[in-house]
Amino acid sequence: MLEYFFVCLLVLACSVAQSASRRGSVRVFCVASSFLVLLLFLGPRYSYGNDYWSYFDVYHDSYRLLSSPYNQIEKGWLWLNILMQPFGYRGLIIGTSVVYLAAIFFFILREAPQRYVWLSFFLLLVEPSNFLVHLSAMRQAFAIMIFVVAVQFLASKKLVLFLLCVFLASLFHRSALAMLPLAIIALPELNNRLSRLLSGRRWIYVYLALYLIFAWLISKYGAHWVDSLQAEVDRYRGYTESGTIGTGLGVLAQAGFFVLFMYYGLRHRGRERILLFVCATTYLVVPLTFVNALAARLMMYPQITMLVALPLILTHEKRKHIRWGIGAVFIAWTLLASYRFWTSEVYAPNFKMYESVLSN
Repeated sequence: MLEYFFVCLLVLACSVAQSASRRGSVRVFCVASSFLVLLLFLGPRYSYGNDYWSYFDVYHDSYRLLSSPYNQIEKGWLWLNILMQPFGYRGLIIGTSVVYLAAIFFFILREAPQRYVWLSFFLLLVEPSNFLVHLSAMRQAFAIMIFVVAVQFLASKKLVLFLLCVFLASLFHRSALAMLPLAIIALPELNNRLSRLLSGRRWIYVYLALYLIFAWLISKYGAHWVDSLQAEVDRYRGYTESGTIGTGLGVLAQAGFFVLFMYYGLRHRGRERILLFVCATTYLVVPLTFVNALAARLMMYPQITMLVALPLILTHEKRKHIRWGIGAVFIAWTLLASYRFWTSEVYAPNFKMYESVLSN
């Protein structure tokens, strides 16, 4: 646990220096240092996270699983394990860590405003479902890495490449297929008639209608859908409890986040609008989590765009008090998510003690 916090402090210090510096050499040094620090944390990890040994077993049994009619592991992941056999399980972990970090770093450095790069790394490292959970859920982390590439194609209005990337991601985790409807977001940017039809506040009306329809469908048929996918759900028995509403403040907060990203998306055009709308769809999944908490894994795909979407909002919001207020709310929300993670009976026991191959 202390190792993780130390890594966070080092990377955040580098990102603050990068955001503040105008010298290209300093920025390059800060980026390289952050990448190296994170790779030294990810690469040598040993028995860290809930599923470390499960993936170890899959790696050594990948040939048999690939030909088994009862196998539930995606074939893309199995083929990757087979290709990495000459390098060992450690080679698989290091290789996937390098590719994952490269995709995330490229996304942040390309899309996030320079002034708020530090905030992007804060959201990456402190929000558990953006980083720590990925150390355990290696298949989905790899799928999310491909989705990060797909989102950039979507923002560039290259729908065919977006769809191909999503299908590729589904070879590593089937849940990625749920992201296919996001292609709709780019359609108004490609078609002038649709752009006029869905201009202004109409986008919010369309999305709110979709949200309400989705919530109603989940409340009516959600339990049945989960039962019909029981074989898939059984793979995650430790994560499948239903969510609870409690005071309802969390639901209201996330509904507010949805409206916030939609509102600022309407104030942007082109690439930035698409990224903000994708981030807004994170909160369309919330109703499903009350049927089964496993649905929160679907939120991990669009949520990764938060690394760029929130900095975009703060950059274009000229009113200082509103800018500071939005930033404070999301920083507090992220810290609350981190606190819940470290006090969770599901995750905390397997993440508090960091071990590396160097100490074993």
